[in-house]
Amino acid sequence: MATEPHLRLILASGSRGRRYLLEREGYTFEVRPANVDEPTGEGFTDIRQYVHTTAWLKAAAVAPQFADGLILAGDTVGWIDGRVIGKPADADDARRILRHSRRP
Repeated sequence: MATEPHLRLILASGSRGRRYLLEREGYTFEVRPANVDEPTGEGFTDIRQYVHTTAWLKAAAVAPQFADGLILAGDTVGWIDGRVIGKPADADDARRILRHSRRP
């Protein structure tokens, strides 16, 4: 009896968190970080559209490297008051972001 071929899974991310989640669930996969410049968030008014666009950019950057398989790409983003909150540049920037996110 023939067995189904395994689907090749490619993670278009260097994220340790995403890697951990896939490993925890028992998936076998290859890691290929996309290394793309993510959008700044300028011009986006919908967080879903921003995340969709960013994930698509990552998948599109990695996909041409493979003739077969499934490319898995995603994005995690902070969103406050209708704006993307990027990764802090340093500890002072992180404090500024946290102060801004507090509600009275």
